[in-house]
Amino acid sequence: MKPIHNVLTGRVAATVCAMLGVGFCATPALATTCVDNVRLLDGFTDQIGAICFDATGILSVGGSVDGSAAVVDGTGMVLTPGFIDTANAFGLVEISAEAPTVDSDAGGLEPVRASFMALDAYNPWSSLAGVARSGGVTGSVVVPSGGIVAGLGGFVHLPEGAPTAHVVEPAAVMAFHLDEWSADYAGGARGSVFGLLRDLVADAAFLQAHRLDYDRGQMRELAAGAADLDAIHRVVSGEVRALVHVNRAADIRTLLELSADWAQPPVIVGGAEAWAVAELLAERGATVVLNPLMNLPSSFDMLGARDDNAALLVAAGVPVAFASSDTHNARTVRQLAGNAVRAGLPYQAAIAGLTVEAAATAGVDDRFGRLQVGHVADLVLWTGDPLEFSSGVHAMWIQGEQQSLTHRQQALFERYRP
Repeated sequence: MKPIHNVLTGRVAATVCAMLGVGFCATPALATTCVDNVRLLDGFTDQIGAICFDATGILSVGGSVDGSAAVVDGTGMVLTPGFIDTANAFGLVEISAEAPTVDSDAGGLEPVRASFMALDAYNPWSSLAGVARSGGVTGSVVVPSGGIVAGLGGFVHLPEGAPTAHVVEPAAVMAFHLDEWSADYAGGARGSVFGLLRDLVADAAFLQAHRLDYDRGQMRELAAGAADLDAIHRVVSGEVRALVHVNRAADIRTLLELSADWAQPPVIVGGAEAWAVAELLAERGATVVLNPLMNLPSSFDMLGARDDNAALLVAAGVPVAFASSDTHNARTVRQLAGNAVRAGLPYQAAIAGLTVEAAATAGVDDRFGRLQVGHVADLVLWTGDPLEFSSGVHAMWIQGEQQSLTHRQQALFERYRP
């Protein structure tokens, strides 16, 4: 593990300078850490070398070690960007059976909650953060649930403490549900769901063009309130990306037709039958977020589910990411990627699906998910192959700060083991 004396020295120096007065001391240098002789792996990069970073981000990749840095010997180990669990309710659900700890669903029977800002209620002190970190997960794309249009979600990462540092993008994505249950919100038929979506998109554009008439109360009834339609317009214009929970191939095809004019393609979440429309997804530039263990026909929406879904999608040119869909087991997302490799997915595509492709679903791949100079230093040092169950996290840094690997489940285990 990396010694922390450099970090502590910088903090003490800053405190002393503050006590003596501004201008008495020069601004202390940020503590730099280098991991040397390590396998650098992010789905694109795969090399042996060194990586140096500090709180501002990654400083160098593959070069020489900074002589003034705290050096960690990574011989025989693997360093990756922190893994990202996509389309989870992390920080919004603590105990699913205890209503006061569930903030992922705006509730009620209203099918459209587009303006619902789920991350307004994000809990940075969730006991599940440490559990996720123990599995190499440093970030999550957090989405709400319920209705047909569930509301706005975004990207968080999971440092200890510092609650203001958790929410990186509070409104980067909007969650939609086009699964077998969503039709109940629109009268019972899937066609009614798509009809409602078309009305929402049309009325969102109409409202933008007739805002003054709306403010004067001189407008026909709209498919939803102004706040919800404004949020829908953000999706159509590309400011916010749609994450759509949908499994059936026919529904995915209709969704791609409906969203053909949107500035960004939708992200398909679930996608049990996505392999059947892989060429259409590739042509549209859509990403599919999978749980590779959902590979059996467990519902009428998933009759075409198959083991090699991820492999077929990537072969067709469709980016794939992964989702545990379980706030308490986000740490297992690497095992899901490993199962996709077992079923034929190329290894590098699996690593990319845990890192940069996951970050791209929330539009933060310019800062997260790559071992690249300037990217945020959310990094994990593994004892071996990160997709092997026998490997574990040796060390972790979020925003360049080393993180504790202890967590509540471990504490309970130690407490009751005697």
